[in-house]
Amino acid sequence: MYGFLLRPDTIPKSYETWIQKASVVPDAAVQINRQLVHDGTLNISLQKKLARGFTKPWSGTGSIVTEENKMDMLQQAAKAIAGETMPHMASCAAIHPHRNHCIPTGIWRVYESGKWMAPMYGALHFVPILLFRRKRLMKEPFKTLMTALWGTLRSSAFLGVYVAIYQSYICFLHFLYRLPLDPSIAPAFKRFILSKPLWWLGGILSGMSLFVEDARRRPELAMYVLPKGLESGWKLLRGEVFGIPTQRKKRGWKSDVALSAAGMAMVMSTYQDSPDHLSSLVRRLLYQFVGTN
Repeated sequence: MYGFLLRPDTIPKSYETWIQKASVVPDAAVQINRQLVHDGTLNISLQKKLARGFTKPWSGTGSIVTEENKMDMLQQAAKAIAGETMPHMASCAAIHPHRNHCIPTGIWRVYESGKWMAPMYGALHFVPILLFRRKRLMKEPFKTLMTALWGTLRSSAFLGVYVAIYQSYICFLHFLYRLPLDPSIAPAFKRFILSKPLWWLGGILSGMSLFVEDARRRPELAMYVLPKGLESGWKLLRGEVFGIPTQRKKRGWKSDVALSAAGMAMVMSTYQDSPDHLSSLVRRLLYQFVGTN
């Protein structure tokens, strides 16, 4: 999540696009947030464009900018023009411009993101039944289909809860930033709220959504995300700690290849030593290509 929000150059473009669509957040809000965090300046033209409803990259229910959020974003733009200091993160109005209140938005995010992912997860749960479990389907059609339907709903809810947790966390940071505190501690507290490590904390908290998913699928999700997370972390460390440019060179270190190899090594090691930890679909596919372990 840190890579997506602040350093998109550290993750594959296709993955960035996928996260953007799953988040049901205007891409303009992500760009505004990125500039605020890095430069401390508000992209006034993009803020006005978002406030007036000229950008509609989200597909959630009720995707019309509310009057309250419109006025809030235009007031922020006016303050930025006047030279006032802005919080170094996008406002709640920019994150969910089609709803005024943060808590109901978090609940709707579960539905909106889950609905967006339902077709993909539906294929993931129903296709293996048609390909590999046709005898079971003919023998127990209702039970088999209900199991697949429940799995689809559960997997879709997992992603929806993930999105809801992270966005609710960002809204909570805004709430903390606006708290009326003693002047002696307010500046330090606000600097802490706006610090970059807290963007990492939001991703960690969102990981709790894994408890919504079936326990057997959690290792698969971890193995899917781990190589991307490691590659993103590798690029961040190279660029910010060791000072080595993050752009790949023709004869340079291919970190994506190394991490993909490590991920496949984990899969094959599990297939060899603990095949029960893999889903039946993964085991069947590996059996077709590799054979018995």
